[in-house]
Amino acid sequence: MSRTTVAAVIEDLDLRSALQSVASEAVDVELVGVGANLAEISSVLEDPELDVVLVHTELRRSQFAAVISDLQRQRPFVGVLVIAPESDAGLLSSVMELGARGVLLQPLSLDEFQARVDAVGQWSRGLRQFSGGTSDERGQVIAVAGARGGAGVSTIATLLAHECSRAGTVCLVDADLRKGSIAYLTDVKPRRNLTDLATVASELTGRNVRDVAVDAEAGFAVISAPTDVEQADDVSATAMTQVLHQLRFQYDITIIDVGSTLESAQAVALEVADHVVLVVTPDVASVNSARQAMHSWERLSVRPSSAVTVVMNRTDRRREVQAALVERVLAHPLSVSLPDEFAQLEPGHNSGNITLVKGGSIRSGVLRLARELQLVAAPEASSRRSAGRRRERGQSAVETPMAVALFLLATVLGIQVLFAASCLVFTRHAATEGAREYAVSRSVSAGQASAEAALPGWAGANPSFSAGPGKVTVSTTIPMVLPVGGDFRMRISQSASYTAEPRP
Repeated sequence: MSRTTVAAVIEDLDLRSALQSVASEAVDVELVGVGANLAEISSVLEDPELDVVLVHTELRRSQFAAVISDLQRQRPFVGVLVIAPESDAGLLSSVMELGARGVLLQPLSLDEFQARVDAVGQWSRGLRQFSGGTSDERGQVIAVAGARGGAGVSTIATLLAHECSRAGTVCLVDADLRKGSIAYLTDVKPRRNLTDLATVASELTGRNVRDVAVDAEAGFAVISAPTDVEQADDVSATAMTQVLHQLRFQYDITIIDVGSTLESAQAVALEVADHVVLVVTPDVASVNSARQAMHSWERLSVRPSSAVTVVMNRTDRRREVQAALVERVLAHPLSVSLPDEFAQLEPGHNSGNITLVKGGSIRSGVLRLARELQLVAAPEASSRRSAGRRRERGQSAVETPMAVALFLLATVLGIQVLFAASCLVFTRHAATEGAREYAVSRSVSAGQASAEAALPGWAGANPSFSAGPGKVTVSTTIPMVLPVGGDFRMRISQSASYTAEPRP
C-alpha cells in the first residue's frame, strides 16, 4: 500500500498533539508538517507528492474557508479534510462546496482517521496520475548501516556522499546518535546538530534545515549527530520522519549513517529510505550480526531482506571468510566488495578529512556502489569505445607517416655508414699497395696506378696519391646513397709507411 503524506493547519496545541499521536499509530500515514497557517507549511506544500491537508475549523487568525480556497487554488490535486468539534448538515454542505473531501470529528479516533485519510489519499494520487499533475520527483534517501560496530559505515557513507556530490546536491546525515563521527571525518565544526531539527520537527521548514546543515569543502552538506549522548533521546521516530521528509525537498540525495544500533529513529530511517546499504566485514561475528539484523528488520516490518544492498568491507584473499561464504550464510548476493587497504584511508583519517583520499581501489569500490544504486550515471561503454577508436585512428594517421619516414632515414643512414666503413678498408689496402710499389720504383705514377688497381670501382671516386718521406697517402671520395652536391661529399685519407729499396 502507498504511504499517504499528510499536513495540517491547526492552531490548537492540544489538537496538534492528538493528531501527532494518532498519525504515529496509523498504518502507512506520514505527518510531514503542522502549522497555524499556510505560510508555516509553505515548504511542505511544495511537495509534489503531498496527498492530504487537514484544516481545523477553529482558526482564530484566519477563516478556515479562506484556507481551503487558497489550498484549492495552489494545490488542486491535494485532498482536504476538515477537522471540526461537531458536524451537521450545514457544515458538511459548506465544506463540500469549498472543495473539501470530508469532515473528521473531534476527538480524533484512529479508525476514523485511518479510513478517511486513506480514502482521500487514494483519491489524490489517482487524480494526479490521471491528470499528469505530478512535478519533479523528490530526492532519494539512502541509509547506510553496519552489521556491528567498526564495520566502516561512516567512512563508506562519507565517500559515497562525496562521489554523489558530483551528480547533484547531497546531504550527509549522522544518525548514529550516540557515537557519531561524520563531523570529524568531513572536517566540519557544526554549531547545531540533528537534535536541533528534531525539536522543531512539527514545524520544520527549509530554513531550519539550512541553519543546521554545514557545507563541507568536499561539496556536500553535513548534519552532525548530537554532541551529548543524552540528546539522542530527543530524536524520536516522528521527528526523524519529518526531518527526512523535509530533506527530500532540499537535496537530490540524502545519505544517512544509521550506525549499527536499531532504535526508533534508525528504524524509521531504514523504513523510509529508498535504498539501504548493510556493511559487513569478513569475520564470522560480523556475518552473524548481519544475518540477525536483516532478520530483525524483516520481522519488525522495517525492511525486507530483498530491499537491502549488502557490501563487504576489508576483503582480503588471505582471510578465511570470503564472499562466497558470506553470500551463502546471508542467502543474499553481495553487491560490492571493498578491499582491506587502510593505507589509502590513513592520511584522511588522521587529518580528519576522509574526502582528501584520492583514487585507489577503495574509492573505485565506492563509485561502483554509487552506480549500483543508480545515484551516479555509469559511463557509456559504446561512446567510450567509439571515442577510443577515434583517438586510435587519429593517432595512427599521425604516427604512420612519421614511422615510415624514420624507418627510411634509419635505412639510408645504415647503408651510408656501411659504405663509409667499406671505403675506409679498401682505401687502407690501396695505400699499402701503393707504398709497396713506390718503395721499389720510386715512381709516383706507378704507385698511384698500383693504388687505383687495389680499389674497387664502387669503393671510391677520384682517388689521389701522394708520396712523402717514409710514407704514402691515398685519398678517395666516399660513395653516397643519395645524390648530393660536391660540397657535401666526404673524402677519407689513409697512409702507409714504406722503406726505400736500395737502387742497384
